[in-house]
Amino acid sequence: MKKISTFLTEAKVAGNDIKTTAYDLYPKYDYVRTPCVASYTIDVGSYVPPCSDSKQVLAGYTVTQSVDVKIRDLDNAGTILSGLADNGATNLSGLNFTIEKPDEMQAAARKAAIEKAQAKADELAKDLGVKLVRIVSYNEGGMYPVYNYARDTKMMAMGAESAPTATIPVGQNKYTTNVTITYEIR
Repeated sequence: MKKISTFLTEAKVAGNDIKTTAYDLYPKYDYVRTPCVASYTIDVGSYVPPCSDSKQVLAGYTVTQSVDVKIRDLDNAGTILSGLADNGATNLSGLNFTIEKPDEMQAAARKAAIEKAQAKADELAKDLGVKLVRIVSYNEGGMYPVYNYARDTKMMAMGAESAPTATIPVGQNKYTTNVTITYEIR
């Protein structure tokens, strides 16, 4: 993990963009076969447990650490993913593309939807020969991101010499909002 942390720092990933999400430590045992020497007691009523031919021996400990890494420079995402594998990461998964400030994106989508609805209402009022008096109701929905990106990634083979950099098509995220505005007309 130290090697991975050093690599991420050298790749200019900010410290607050690297977050441990899980750290597990558990023992690892080997089962060693031992010669079985059976002994029997002839006395009636005495009990001798059966012979066991293996013994559990502590071999060491296994540590796993899961880390979330936020990569802000998408042009370097493939290089960073490849570098993580080169520096000992054994499981790279959960690649997600997100927006840094989704509330701002949702607000912009809402504003655009309202402007479009108002323009359409003005146009319809003109075509119908009526005047818009006031808004009597407003409803919105669909404030969710639509992820439009390719999910295929070309990852390098583990242990391959001079493996190619991972190709990460980023595509785009799109936020949509639907608004319904009801006007009083005259």
